[in-house]
Amino acid sequence: MPSGYPELGQDDLGELTGSFNRMAQALEATEARRRELIGTVAHELRTPLTGMRGLTEGLLDGVFSIEEAAPDILREIRRLERLTQELSLVTQAEAGIMSVVSRPVALGEITRAALAQFERPFALRELELKLDVRQETVIQVDADRLMQVLVNLLSNALRHTTVGGVRVQVDRLHRCGLVTVQDTGEGICERDLPHVFERFYRSDQSRARDEDENVGVGLTVSQHLVEAMGGRISLSSQVSLGTTVTVEVPLATSGLLSD
Repeated sequence: MPSGYPELGQDDLGELTGSFNRMAQALEATEARRRELIGTVAHELRTPLTGMRGLTEGLLDGVFSIEEAAPDILREIRRLERLTQELSLVTQAEAGIMSVVSRPVALGEITRAALAQFERPFALRELELKLDVRQETVIQVDADRLMQVLVNLLSNALRHTTVGGVRVQVDRLHRCGLVTVQDTGEGICERDLPHVFERFYRSDQSRARDEDENVGVGLTVSQHLVEAMGGRISLSSQVSLGTTVTVEVPLATSGLLSD
């Protein structure tokens, strides 16, 4: 036998075989996830595309006027944009290439700005939207990314609340700034709770309502964004009582706001 190729004993062969088996299993699992992702994305894209196709055909056939169809077509386009943007963020996060530029910002200020976007939608549905800033806090985050997280959480709360409203609380605990979004909505059953941050996961309630607008990546994106900023996000819920989501983000070391 040529030098440089040592003999393999039974133990070595067994270890090598085990390594190949583990590699094959990992590749098989990756391929299964890839197929599942492609199938789910195709389904999610199909829904708004089908809606736009029906509206466009209605326009061509004279069933709808442009004034009637245009707002619905624009809504479907925005859904597609949101889905593709969120999928891109999830992909970047899982590949470890998500861009986050953190700086000192006022947690209360950015939370107020997020709530301002929802004042009209909540009012139209006759739901309360309250903000309780218990302590003004300067945090170290990417302001745009945190705004996206808050918008995702408020969108979810609005979508799943029909009576009562949403209470948002800003506070400080130890070395973290806290934002809590608490709704009085339908809640999530216990068996679904371990899966709420999984990509494309939908609870039984959402499936029953066939809420196609909820593409099932908002919480996944929020978790990735919060963790990329050095924070954590958690969720608790009870059916018929509502859901509470808590976001913890690091305090700014200087305590001074950026210009």
